[in-house]
Amino acid sequence: PQTTSVSRISFFKAILSTASWEDKNVLDIGCGEGDLSAMVSFAGAKKVDGIDYSKEAISLANEKLKIKNVNFIVEDAHTVSGRYDVIVMAGVLEHMDKPFDLVDKLVNENLNKGGKIVTASPSFLNPRGYVWMALQILLDVPMSLSDIHFFMPSDFKSYASSRNLKVS
Repeated sequence: PQTTSVSRISFFKAILSTASWEDKNVLDIGCGEGDLSAMVSFAGAKKVDGIDYSKEAISLANEKLKIKNVNFIVEDAHTVSGRYDVIVMAGVLEHMDKPFDLVDKLVNENLNKGGKIVTASPSFLNPRGYVWMALQILLDVPMSLSDIHFFMPSDFKSYASSRNLKVS
């Protein structure tokens, strides 16, 4: 199994600071090897379901992390069922074909009333990002082999505004 880098742990700590996890039922979409799911559990979550479409990642998560209130499941975010207080996605939406369709599905079918979705995607608001965004917009050059989209805070504000949701 791979070790978790310091920068990834810092990224996860930033995500953890965005919500109260105490006694929450949490869905971690794109959980990979389960590090964020474990951290959410240690932050006080009642139950954490970590899902990923990768059988290998879920196998590694189940092998390395044996936490009573954490379940790792091979599942596609588009077909996941159940209701959760918090849904977290770390580095997921930029890989989806229609990311806001997925968010709509999660809000309507999986998020408990008063619940929260926490999502984090790479920031392209820096010199390197400006070049990548320009290449994608002008020449249709992909940002990477796996990133399909880039997001700015205004994208989430527009989405939330159009659906009478709050974003912070």
